[in-house]
Amino acid sequence: WGQHVAICTDLGIEREAMERALVGPSAEGWTPLEALLLQAADELHRERHITGTTWDALATHLIEQQLIELCFLVGQYEMLAMFLRTAGVQLEPGKEPLPRDDHS
Repeated sequence: WGQHVAICTDLGIEREAMERALVGPSAEGWTPLEALLLQAADELHRERHITGTTWDALATHLIEQQLIELCFLVGQYEMLAMFLRTAGVQLEPGKEPLPRDDHS
């Protein structure tokens, strides 16, 4: 989170857009494709697969190679997170931690 906040800030992305990602695909303001991409990432994280409904909806926006790449991209970040947590890598000084709510 902290790395992405810094990158987004450098790119001029508004804080509201970053925080909307914490709400997820149901937050107002996403394009249909953005909401589907977030839904797919959430499904891959929680269920370890993209549901047929989400896959079919994404297929109206993306070609097969992009659908495959989406799975690998989410998987790469999952793998990185697993390694960083297992290795006990600490948050860099000055980087903001991922906000948590009471349901995390």
